[in-house]
Amino acid sequence: MNMFFMNIKGLFISVCICAFFVMFGTKGLYAQSTWSLQKCIDYAMKNNIQIKQSELNLELTKEKVSQNRAAFVPSMNSGVNNFFNFGRTIDQFTNQFVSERTLNFNFSVNSSVTLFNGFQLVNTLKQSQLDYLADQSETEKIRNDISLNITAAYLQILFNTELAEMSALQVENTKVQRVRTVKLYENGAIAKGDLLDMDAQLASDELLLVNAQNQLSLSTLSLAQMLDLPASDIMVIEKPSVLIPVESMVGLAAEDIYQMALKNQPGIQTANYRTLSASRMVKITQGMRSPRLLLSGSYGTGYSDQRQRLVGYKQSTQLIGYTADQMPVFAEGGIPIFEKTPFNNQMEDNINKSIGMICNIPIFNGWSVKTNIHKAKIAMQNASLNEQLVKNELRKSVIQAYADAIAGIKKYEANVKKVNALQEAYTYTEQKFNVGAVNSSDFMLVKTNLSRAKSDFIQAKYDYLFKIKILDFYQGKPLSF
Repeated sequence: MNMFFMNIKGLFISVCICAFFVMFGTKGLYAQSTWSLQKCIDYAMKNNIQIKQSELNLELTKEKVSQNRAAFVPSMNSGVNNFFNFGRTIDQFTNQFVSERTLNFNFSVNSSVTLFNGFQLVNTLKQSQLDYLADQSETEKIRNDISLNITAAYLQILFNTELAEMSALQVENTKVQRVRTVKLYENGAIAKGDLLDMDAQLASDELLLVNAQNQLSLSTLSLAQMLDLPASDIMVIEKPSVLIPVESMVGLAAEDIYQMALKNQPGIQTANYRTLSASRMVKITQGMRSPRLLLSGSYGTGYSDQRQRLVGYKQSTQLIGYTADQMPVFAEGGIPIFEKTPFNNQMEDNINKSIGMICNIPIFNGWSVKTNIHKAKIAMQNASLNEQLVKNELRKSVIQAYADAIAGIKKYEANVKKVNALQEAYTYTEQKFNVGAVNSSDFMLVKTNLSRAKSDFIQAKYDYLFKIKILDFYQGKPLSF
């Protein structure tokens, strides 16, 4: 009896443990969040390393703008010197030769401001601002490129998902058809070879299903790696309701889309800002020919332990000469008494101030200014050509994307007709096969053609969708479903 209750108790504990894992394990499984296209893009915008690097570079350019703006403010520097001199030297505060150790202390404040330098400060600031705008557009271009790559990877997952679902349905249909084939064989309506053909078809369909599932796993892994997700995270892709935008290009020509792209594509803006920046560099180098006018001023003081001041006299009788009969002559007088001038007094007494204008006029510097101007003009021409090259590449890309979209919709419509026709042929052939009017080879051929047509249809659908998304991208529309 005790053994019976022990078994019941053990069974109860086992059931509780299983219930625990079912409840919490299943909860953890279904708590896995799904990833929409927008969520993938938002995650990449926050975590992509390339975007982070571009943003850091943008911060550096921003600091450069702040630095060039601060160049208009007068500079001010201070200095404190405290040093010992040994041996014969001139004390700068007493202006006398001394041969013993001296202690000198100097304090100074200097300030200067550029009044004119050929507008180099102004042009340098404007150039740095253009560089900042160029880097800002470059960062936006990186974001757009990554968004487009994520969209392509996302559509690839949707394509592989639909292909795997179709393959799974194909396997189930083949299994049902095999059951019918077995009955026909048992009733003597078909030969054994037809049954073997059906088994081979089932094995082939199962292999296609395995391949489709593998491709789905690989495409999901590719998107996860693109987002830099940990390997332990499982991505569950949200499957949106995808509509084929048959009327999306009505009223739009390739040139219209190109004109829109010129206004919203950051790559074009980047190239334009680079050209403007190069033109500012030409003005900066041309400013090197102008005189440079500076206003400067200084304030300083110091201390020396050799400087002394008179504090009084000591009365004494001193020999001042002799009389005619060689008698000494004495006189009452005072001996001066000195002491080191205190630190505070010297700080006040040794104050020196200065203010002045400095004008530097370039005359000849080994043709360096001329060379720099010529190099800057070449760089500007190169930037202008690069801007035109980017525009030409954009035009080619838009025209190609437009032609691909036109071809894509035609291919999609042709595949729709092909699938419909083969579906009717398959239904008709299946009915004849079920009554033994068609052999297995003819039936399998029709079935294989239909399967291939459905696969081509799915590929054509998502290929067309991606090409439409590219056109939307060039028009500045968001990448979403």
